Amino acid sequence: MTVPNPIPKKCTLCGETSTQMEMVSSSTFGAPDLDTRPAEIKRSSMEFWLDCCPSCGYCAHDLEAELSGSKELVASEEYKERYKSTETPVLANKFLCLSLLLENSSAYNEAGWAALHAAWVVDDMKGETQASSFRRRAIDLWMQAQKAGQVFMEGDGAEDTLLTDLYRRIGDWKEAASAAERGLYLTTDETISTILKFEESMIDQKDRQVYTVKDAFG
Repeated sequence: MTVPNPIPKKCTLCGETSTQMEMVSSSTFGAPDLDTRPAEIKRSSMEFWLDCCPSCGYCAHDLEAELSGSKELVASEEYKERYKSTETPVLANKFLCLSLLLENSSAYNEAGWAALHAAWVVDDMKGETQASSFRRRAIDLWMQAQKAGQVFMEGDGAEDTLLTDLYRRIGDWKEAASAAERGLYLTTDETISTILKFEESMIDQKDRQVYTVKDAFG
């Protein structure tokens, strides 16, 4: 089960104190998706994965820690429009705001994860177009992360394995195939190799559906 713990936190930007829910523990039952999304119950705990100030809209992993350049960005129209967007679920808006703030502070690896988390939120609402857009954002951010020497997945071939699934899910078959080929060349890990070979078969079939690690070994 997921156990949230209410904690009062003072926003580092506006000074307002609000109750934030911190996840103390959570459980998963089943294999994660190939893009690392956890199985239930943990996948339903995403609202506890970040803090967000109800007063100024500052979104962060920790409301009491200020990200570089966050004051200016939170005050910008771009940020306000993203935070208040009615075209996207509220939780997805929060993850996208976090992604903007992390990107602005040059933490491209973490910004990519926040964008992918936004995609997971809209996945549940069958928002395929939005989910593809957010996955593309995650990919672009991770390309910047690699150029900056920032790691977003540990292990030889692991980053290309994740990128393969994201490219496949958005239907970018050429890049998906290239990422899979790179990953297979780099890795000696049997688990990663098995997943990438499964990905290649799905790419050949132009299959954009969600699959789990268990499916890859099935």
